[in-house]
Amino acid sequence: MAGYGDESLQGGIAPDALTTVLLSGVTDNLRLFRILRPITVKRIGVLIPVAPTVTAPVVDFDRRITPGSDTGRVDQGVGRMTFPAVADTPIGEVVYKNVSVDLNPGDEVSVQVVTAATAGAGLPFMEYINRQEEPANLTDMSKAT
Repeated sequence: MAGYGDESLQGGIAPDALTTVLLSGVTDNLRLFRILRPITVKRIGVLIPVAPTVTAPVVDFDRRITPGSDTGRVDQGVGRMTFPAVADTPIGEVVYKNVSVDLNPGDEVSVQVVTAATAGAGLPFMEYINRQEEPANLTDMSKAT
């Protein structure tokens, strides 16, 4: 019997990620994922509830080292997804890309559309595994008294 890889993947939808985003305009900060513990992102993706038309979208998952600030922002720091042809992206499809990116507490991932479709919407997501790390070893974590 064959085993399955990454059986412990966990979803990474942040509290503000419970609604879809438009894929029909070049827009930054469509979705923000706030990182609260050390993780390794294994997959990024978008669930399609409204199919894109005419042009296949391109979506970046950028890493911000300071939440809410573009200082030190790493464009495509988690990855860039170029969607398949619009005919291959029907409603209900999950478009994904496998990655392997370490993020630390205090990081933020900003999702942006860099090439827009004429119409369409999606729900961005990240799948990750927790990295076991002692909080005292992380510069962006401080123990309270």
